[in-house]
Amino acid sequence: MFIIFKYYIKQFRKINKFIYWDFSDKAKFLGITNLIILAFAQLFPSNTLLTTFFTFFFLTTLSYITYSVFKRMLSKAGHAFSNSLNHQEGNFVIDEVDQMSESEFKELLYHLFKQQGYLVNLPPKSDNLDADLVLRKGKDVIIVQAKRNTANVGVSAINAVVGANGYDNATNKWVVTNRYYTKAAINQAHKNKVKLFNRDDFLIMLKDYRAPKSKWRKAIKSTQHKRD
Repeated sequence: MFIIFKYYIKQFRKINKFIYWDFSDKAKFLGITNLIILAFAQLFPSNTLLTTFFTFFFLTTLSYITYSVFKRMLSKAGHAFSNSLNHQEGNFVIDEVDQMSESEFKELLYHLFKQQGYLVNLPPKSDNLDADLVLRKGKDVIIVQAKRNTANVGVSAINAVVGANGYDNATNKWVVTNRYYTKAAINQAHKNKVKLFNRDDFLIMLKDYRAPKSKWRKAIKSTQHKRD
């Protein structure tokens, strides 16, 4: 009982900030207040004003808690619906990417990495195992293999970025794909300290693209127009 009384006094001193309290604190405080008023109403049963005040306060508390619970439920439902829409839109975007050619996929990565602050180069592909993209930021030089596949990426992509010629000064080696990796590819990447970006990572890159959605859609569409 003493703990409840101590809690109530502590909260009562902050009553001017009631609107900012957590829902649980509001519910506890109003519940205890109702019990206190009820106790007084029981002590003075002939006092109709006190009984009327208790009835009014109880109904007001009940209405407020009902409203707050309903509001929280709507908020959670809205958040879940928003997440569902984002997930559906993400799936739609990744489906568009799956239809790209490797060169279009590479160009899309160019836009994504450039937006992240990298200086991006698209070196011409030669007979040697050269990089698809070269990223520079500060002292970092990163060579990237871009693999727009219809199946999981195998060891060859890892070997390609490991054996890329002309980039002895590279500080990091990455492989980015719209799919996933075979177990052998993952083991090979681990041995050679190659960072792998799979389908999930790529979708996060699209979502985290710091620009209006219309801009990265424009980046996707620009590759489609070139194809057409």
